[in-house]
Amino acid sequence: MIYDLAIGDCGLAPLLLASSILKARPGLRLAIFTRDAQPGGDCLELVLPERLAPALQDLIEPIVVRSWPGYVLRRDGQMIERAAPVWLLDPVQLQLELELLTNPPSFVGAEALTSAREVITLPAGPIRVRAAQIIGAEALAGLTVPVLADFDVASGEAAFLQYIPLGDERVAVCSVHASDDDGDDRSPEAILSARWDMVAQIAESVA
Repeated sequence: MIYDLAIGDCGLAPLLLASSILKARPGLRLAIFTRDAQPGGDCLELVLPERLAPALQDLIEPIVVRSWPGYVLRRDGQMIERAAPVWLLDPVQLQLELELLTNPPSFVGAEALTSAREVITLPAGPIRVRAAQIIGAEALAGLTVPVLADFDVASGEAAFLQYIPLGDERVAVCSVHASDDDGDDRSPEAILSARWDMVAQIAESVA
């Protein structure tokens, strides 16, 4: 099959980009090539809605599975509280939303990219890798909002760790690997938002 557009990348970004484009251009034949074992990957992602473009907020809000009124940063033993909303995204929910589209995208192998009229390969950005899977909440007693970034226990290539309370005494632990080209602002808020800014810009140019 000849595709009008193919998007190549891993994580949630290509799926969100595809969703935005297909809602604006429902007749487009769109394919997604992903290096993940399953579309969207298998890692939960935290998003700061106040740092998103309005159009991207509207796109993401229907797939939010959990939200909190604030978050915490940990650095040099200090816990810093921030009063800004946080959304939790689950790739499974996004896959379900894509399936409901009138003309959902096709998930293809790399060889299909050569038959697409246009190919978008998203530049590398922060890579979230679930480090310790789901752990018991007793390890992080009293955690009621996400720890957006813990700089004190990060090791190896990880810039920082995240702790996401899931309820039922469960906490998800993720590591964030920041690329070298994330810009001058190396705050966790900027690192986590840079990828979504890029998605919004590309979606606007294509739509």
